[in-house]
Amino acid sequence: MALNSQASRSSRYVPFGLCVLLAFGLWQLSGAVPALFRWPQDSTIQFGEWLNRALMYLLREMTIGGSTITDYSREVGGFFAAPVNWLVEALTEGHFYDLPGGQEFWLAPPPWFGIALALVLVAHALGGIGPALMTAATLAFVVVLGLWPSTMTTLVAVSFSVVVSILVGLFLGIWAYRSEKVSAILTPFYDSLQTVPVFSYLAIIILVFGFGQVAGLIATVIFAMPPMARAAELALKGVPDELRELAEIAGCTPRQKLWLVDLPARSSILLLGVNQVIMLSLAMVIITSVIGAGGLGGNVISSLRSMRLTEALLSGLAITFIAIILDRTTRSWAARRQAHRTAGISSWYLAGMVFVASIIFGLIFPEIGLLDGKPMVNIGRQLDSALAAFNVAAGPSLTYVKDGFIGWLLRPFREAVAAFPWTSMTLLLAAPALLAARIGMAFVIALLLTAIAALGLWDKAMISLYLVVVSILGAFVIGLPIGILAGLSNWFNRIATIVVDIIQTLPTFVYLIPVVAFFGVGDFAAFLAILIFVIAPIVRYTASGLRQVPEQLSEAATMVGCTTMQKLRWVQLPVAMPQLILGLNQAVMLGFSMLVITALVGSRGLEETTLVAVSKVRPGDGLVAGFGIAVLAIILDRLLGIAAQRAERRYAPSQAAH
Repeated sequence: MALNSQASRSSRYVPFGLCVLLAFGLWQLSGAVPALFRWPQDSTIQFGEWLNRALMYLLREMTIGGSTITDYSREVGGFFAAPVNWLVEALTEGHFYDLPGGQEFWLAPPPWFGIALALVLVAHALGGIGPALMTAATLAFVVVLGLWPSTMTTLVAVSFSVVVSILVGLFLGIWAYRSEKVSAILTPFYDSLQTVPVFSYLAIIILVFGFGQVAGLIATVIFAMPPMARAAELALKGVPDELRELAEIAGCTPRQKLWLVDLPARSSILLLGVNQVIMLSLAMVIITSVIGAGGLGGNVISSLRSMRLTEALLSGLAITFIAIILDRTTRSWAARRQAHRTAGISSWYLAGMVFVASIIFGLIFPEIGLLDGKPMVNIGRQLDSALAAFNVAAGPSLTYVKDGFIGWLLRPFREAVAAFPWTSMTLLLAAPALLAARIGMAFVIALLLTAIAALGLWDKAMISLYLVVVSILGAFVIGLPIGILAGLSNWFNRIATIVVDIIQTLPTFVYLIPVVAFFGVGDFAAFLAILIFVIAPIVRYTASGLRQVPEQLSEAATMVGCTTMQKLRWVQLPVAMPQLILGLNQAVMLGFSMLVITALVGSRGLEETTLVAVSKVRPGDGLVAGFGIAVLAIILDRLLGIAAQRAERRYAPSQAAH
């Protein structure tokens, strides 16, 4: 048995070794055969251009009943945009109404302090005193900085997107629960929506609905809906059979059983889905501002474009505070603590009364509660001066650090990746699957990478790959020791948890602001932004893995005389290895999602193509580039999944104990 097992393991190295040898052989031959180094330019498949023409014809030239699809979609978009725009104006500027005799009547907006108080009371009704105080502080922050109109625009847009995402997600989740075929179709659809970069399909949304608020709302719903649909399907599948039988005995119809028994019984899972929808909707605030959605995201984008970095940072912090408040409030609401429930009844009534009173007050004194968007205290100017003084003093040192990283890490890594022929890189990335006896996976990896080369995306794909990989390696070097300390020390774990929560709550664009302020644009700024963003899962999963090591293993290592470092090296880290690899897996997916954002600070890979596709409304180019990014992310995800499975088999606690 042992000999057969050893022979089986040895046989796996044969195709792996042949694959690696063939890769280096092709590398040597690529000098004489250029097609082995880069796919021939005259044989490149112009699929993006074909998609551009096909979509343009389908949406803007082909007519149905005398009108194009775009004409119909713009009308539908205008119908949905009307209530959103009306509510934004009602809360910020007021409305003018025509009266008989050519006169106008101005319906003033409710005073800002009335709306603010109502929002604080709503936060108290849902989450208690903590979220209420956080809401009050955040609203004071936006009022002082002159961000009130933008904040109201963002809150209205996010609220509308969240409601639509929840309704669509519930419908799809219920449909998938009732039909296994529908579930099998929708699951890869959800995976695609969450893997393909948002910028890839923004150009299509612009083409269909045009620039503006509607396009932003549609993009947000597409991005934020899948978690709600997954949560609804999971919740319904987890309802106990006894509860369903009891509902049938009570005479409930299928509809009554669904809405009165099944969904309420799993409300905690549904509320977690609602929480994810809210957070993803806020994550889209700045991205949708690229296509004219406005709000706080528009402030961030306009400030970044004009290099008013402190203003961009302050607007980004306002989005961050709102995200934290909504996260904490929905979590408290999901917990359904009795204290919140009792306080919530009176708070809801009081919030409604305050809002109605503020509307009446606005009619009587229309000018008192208006805010024009100008800051009461110009903190941005003071921060700009401080930043300028810091850059003058520390500029040479920052430049030295930047040049050192570029010269010793980024440029060599980039040149090394670029030096590989596409054939050799394809074989080397497929080789680990062969080592794990996953022949089908190896074939799919080779086929997908060949498609990237044939589509003419190889050079840009390698730039994207190098940037993500080097950023994750840097995050691993920094995050692993922090995760180890958090796994071994309770007090350090509490501090690390707070920092990680903040990192994962901040909108992705916020990471760009400090790195651009100190280091300018380019690969180094993109490297730092991705590194900061992906360090959180590495720290979290490392700490979690070490804390899940069975206590008896640690005690056994101590009894045989292991020092702390020996116990960590030979017992705790090996047992926690599957969790560490899972953290790397999450870092890869987050790294590729952040990669698209770094196109705004000068990275030049496939992410740049998706951004250009949005600005030039070339949806085919964006989809093809998004396909390339998704392929790279999926390949690294699958290879790390293989590593995690091997580590789990090798370092299982039972084997370690043995």
